[in-house]
Amino acid sequence: MVLMHGVRNFPTEIKDLNINRLDILKDHFKNIPIGYADHTSADNDLSKYIDLVALGKGICVFEKHITLDRTKKGIDYQAALEPEEFKFYCNLIKQTHQSLGSKTETPFSESDLKYRKFQKKSIVAKKDIDSGELISRENLSFIRNESPGIAPIEIDSVLGKRAKRKIFQFENILIKDLN
Repeated sequence: MVLMHGVRNFPTEIKDLNINRLDILKDHFKNIPIGYADHTSADNDLSKYIDLVALGKGICVFEKHITLDRTKKGIDYQAALEPEEFKFYCNLIKQTHQSLGSKTETPFSESDLKYRKFQKKSIVAKKDIDSGELISRENLSFIRNESPGIAPIEIDSVLGKRAKRKIFQFENILIKDLN
């Protein structure tokens, strides 16, 4: 069983949809799935997109009319989508639903992990640092790179140490290279 919200004017004017009523129904009928019945004019481009607002509110059941030919003026024809429009609509709902992701904590996607890895800054040599040279703020910089390094918050762990080897400009500063 699904409790459906919809305005049964054919066609329903956009200003009369009152999609926010879905929130009231969801709060009042917590154990019943809530759906949305759209009766906006299929000739209005918004009729293919307006349900995305309901989808964003967590609605997952939709009533959409379909007809083979709207010009034949059958029952509810004003709100009915033709097959190609309906195919577009279904694809739009599916892709938008995927874009919502999950409300639970989930592992990051591969693209999220790659982005996060690149966004982390590391301590690097601002200029070439010679072997034996003292590490100071003046010869360090923080840059984003994909190589693991020391986070800027850990700068105190490298300041005042000496380089065991020559460290080249923009190379990560690593504890193993310091005395």
